[in-house]
Amino acid sequence: MLWDEDYHTEQVGLIDLGSNSARMVVMSIEPNDAYRLVYQDKQLVRLSEGMQATGRLTEEAMARTLAAMQNFSHTAELLGVEKMLAVATAAMRSADNGILFRDEIESKTDIPLTIINGREEARLGYLGVINTLPYEDFVLFDLGGASTEVSLVRNRLLKETMSLPLGSLTLTEKFGTQDEVSSKALKAMGSYIKKILRSLPGIENTKLPLIGIGGTVRNLAKIHQRLVSYPIPKLHHYTMAPDAIYDMTEMLASRNFKERAQISGLGRDRADIITAGAFLIQTLLQFTGSEQLIISGNGLREGLFYNYYAMTRRQGQHFPESLLRQSVENFRNTLPLGNEEPMQYITKMALKLYDGLQPLHGFPARYREWLETTCRLHDVGMMINYYSHAQHSAYIIANSPLYGLTHREQATCALIAAFQDGISNKLRRFAQFAKLLTAEDLTVVKQLSTLLAIVKAFDATYDESVTSLAVSQPDETHAVLHLTARSATDIPLINANIEPHIKECNEEYPFTLSVEWDNADKAPETYDTLA
Repeated sequence: MLWDEDYHTEQVGLIDLGSNSARMVVMSIEPNDAYRLVYQDKQLVRLSEGMQATGRLTEEAMARTLAAMQNFSHTAELLGVEKMLAVATAAMRSADNGILFRDEIESKTDIPLTIINGREEARLGYLGVINTLPYEDFVLFDLGGASTEVSLVRNRLLKETMSLPLGSLTLTEKFGTQDEVSSKALKAMGSYIKKILRSLPGIENTKLPLIGIGGTVRNLAKIHQRLVSYPIPKLHHYTMAPDAIYDMTEMLASRNFKERAQISGLGRDRADIITAGAFLIQTLLQFTGSEQLIISGNGLREGLFYNYYAMTRRQGQHFPESLLRQSVENFRNTLPLGNEEPMQYITKMALKLYDGLQPLHGFPARYREWLETTCRLHDVGMMINYYSHAQHSAYIIANSPLYGLTHREQATCALIAAFQDGISNKLRRFAQFAKLLTAEDLTVVKQLSTLLAIVKAFDATYDESVTSLAVSQPDETHAVLHLTARSATDIPLINANIEPHIKECNEEYPFTLSVEWDNADKAPETYDTLA
């Protein structure tokens, strides 16, 4: 194919210059419009350090920040970044010399840097969350070093937003909680935070889920995962109860800087400011009455990307109608898998079988989404090794960026894929995923995996040998699977393939399933229909 400059992979760089750290990610957009993260970096700059006294950025902070931005510029050049989107937030917009420093950065790095206001910062954070988490109604906060953006989301739409002069770095400096933390300082900090929160419209005592963005909330989640021995190292969509935050805040406040720095999961560069940040999150939980804190690993940088992607690839649509389906499709399209027809056939047949058995199994609608997700990704392990592709598919599904699933649901899909060629009790290699599931969940895994295994057996030779599928229900304890083969001579082989999975199905479900072939009368005389 001749090279077409309008048909190539686009590298997009995204920079968030915050009050505490500067971060850059590079997203790659493929010719088929699929996108993936290919690089990320974080530099601790403490840009707002020392601003409390003078209202200006210090020379030391600007030197650290300029060095970080120059590193980002060099990396972007090496990675072939064509489009650079960079924003600066609270420290730059609040500082008297923020615009002058912005100009210096642009002149010395060629990075076009925009100082955004609090409303735009909140909007970009919202876009990062709404494209990667499935919640309809929630309160969102983005806790930075010098400000916190709080937003109310209803029906996935941004309704209210406000930027508050509350940040983990500025609160730490204001109330002196870098090392020892006194009860007097905490009391004064609490009164100060509550006074500012009362100015927020519409979020007090909403009891909606509270979703958090930023390094502080991610670090708290990492500490909690270590405390509870969480089986997978994944922060995005991790959830915590308010009591967990209260206990960790108390633990952090009871220790000095050196003692906090020894806490497993806590980054040393955050040990001085984590207490103030945790206390702010605790106060937000109390103020909103939220019963669940949800961590988003995606925020402003990702929001910058989704804003750009919506304008250039989605005709201005800022988030998809089906987050899970779009996520699965996007991930699959980033992989070198080739022919899609076998996957599409397996998915279509598995869902037909599931729907035909619905009156008997009575599963909730969500189970169908799990089965569809697994079917669409059941073969991704083949790009590693054909002979053990089921276990590789399971690992990939468990660790891929599938937005719209909880950790438990993603582990469920992974285990369904692991059993796609038959149920095995050897869970050792999948133990870390299985730890997220209950005994009831594992039963559902086995039940759904039998459906996938049956339809996979239809297509063992990739020629769609079974051309039609229907289910009848003679009584409440028995279903009949009516199949038509492309050729009657195919029936004995197909039947031999599906027979062990029909047996597994009958063991896992409280009903029996048998098979009848519509064109069995044309089969060789030696063939006996499976009953």
